[in-house]
Amino acid sequence: MTYSNLKKTVASLVVLPAVFASAQLHANCATAERPTIPASVTNAEEMLSVKQAVESYMAVSNEYLECQKRTKKRNDMIDEMELVAADYNVLIMLYKEQQG
Repeated sequence: MTYSNLKKTVASLVVLPAVFASAQLHANCATAERPTIPASVTNAEEMLSVKQAVESYMAVSNEYLECQKRTKKRNDMIDEMELVAADYNVLIMLYKEQQG
C-alpha cells in the first residue's frame, strides 16, 4: 500500500463514522406537537393555558432547530413556528379587545 493510499484509507476511517454519527444525531431530533390555538378564549385561565402551550412548543422547537442546523427540516420548522406565533398573536389581540 502506498503512502497516498494509506492516507486515503485513514481519512475514510475517520470521516465515515463522523458522517454516520451526524446522521444519527439528526434522526434523534424531537419535534413538538403543534399546539391548538382556539378562535377565542373567555377568561384569563384559558389564556394562560394557551400561553403555556405555545411557550412549551416554542422551547422544544428551538431545541429542534439547534439539532437540525442547515437542513430543510429546520427551515420547515421555522415556518411552522411563525404560523403558531401569528395565530397566537391574533388570539391575544382578540382577547384584549374582549377584555376592553
